[in-house]
Amino acid sequence: MSTVDITEAALSRTDHEINTTLPAGSEFLTANNTVAALRAAGRETLVYASRVGTNGALDWGVLRPTDIINRYVDSGIPVSVWVRFPSSAIGHAVVATGQVLSKTAAQRPSRPTRGEFVSAFLVNDDQLGPNARMPVGANNLIAETSYNIKDNAVALIIPLPSKVYLPAETAETFAWDMIDRYAKDWNAHKAANTGKLGNSETLGDALVDAHAKNEVIARTYLTYGWKHKNRSIRNRLTDGIKKVIPDLDVPRYVYVTEFATLQQLNGLELPKRRIIAHAVVDATAKHQDLDAVLLFHAPGMCIWHAHGAKGSFVRYVIASKDDTDYFPKVRGDVDFAEFYASQAP
Repeated sequence: MSTVDITEAALSRTDHEINTTLPAGSEFLTANNTVAALRAAGRETLVYASRVGTNGALDWGVLRPTDIINRYVDSGIPVSVWVRFPSSAIGHAVVATGQVLSKTAAQRPSRPTRGEFVSAFLVNDDQLGPNARMPVGANNLIAETSYNIKDNAVALIIPLPSKVYLPAETAETFAWDMIDRYAKDWNAHKAANTGKLGNSETLGDALVDAHAKNEVIARTYLTYGWKHKNRSIRNRLTDGIKKVIPDLDVPRYVYVTEFATLQQLNGLELPKRRIIAHAVVDATAKHQDLDAVLLFHAPGMCIWHAHGAKGSFVRYVIASKDDTDYFPKVRGDVDFAEFYASQAP
């Protein structure tokens, strides 16, 4: 679809709407215009909006806008960020396409994510140009915009691919639920598999300890199912886990949540960073709850779903021996060459 086609779709109005400007769109476009354009481009829109408190401050409730933007930008999906200015009656929209990461996390709320490492987003602003750095908060030395996420972002519009029915936030919640269960059941799992876990036991203890200290960091992104399988069999997983991956039933789109301990991330350059667990969630699932989790792997344990006889859905659980930490996903890289090179003496 051409840019002209998208613009025309954005400017088309339904019969019950009345143009407030002449010509249509000469001053500003509404959220309805944006949604119409994205749908014409074959995208389904997901919209988040804040409330404005009595004191004029923005209130996102339990939502964390930085986390939301990070998940989708990390998936290669641009996010339309709507910002407001206290002195103006008309807002402004920019498109976030990338992020600037710091080496350390700014803070650790409950269930922290890689969003805590984001200091700014790269945005396309029709008044400033492409790749302007929009900071997460005020007083950021690398800021190139007068607005920031915390003080000015009032709404987010995410153009999801068609057939993706699950928000990234929901998929990440499922992944956290799996980690919580793992931490709760770890001692019983160790006792039931005495002598069968090898090095996985030490690594599992470290994960459970980090979980208790709120030092487990999640990173969730959308990817193709076949691409995740391709990356997994080239990653530093054990042979036992790699035997599961090729036969794993995956849809076109999956969400992957990678878990790392703070020690595996803080202060480290990307090739030195590692993850300790991950979950794969069916992005095309709807109202399936934890049945949407196709695979979960953590030290000493692997759980996955498969289609059994006569179309039945079967869950398998195995004890995984001699697990080690492994590599996070890097866009465009399936061989992890830089990561493997970083291990060389």
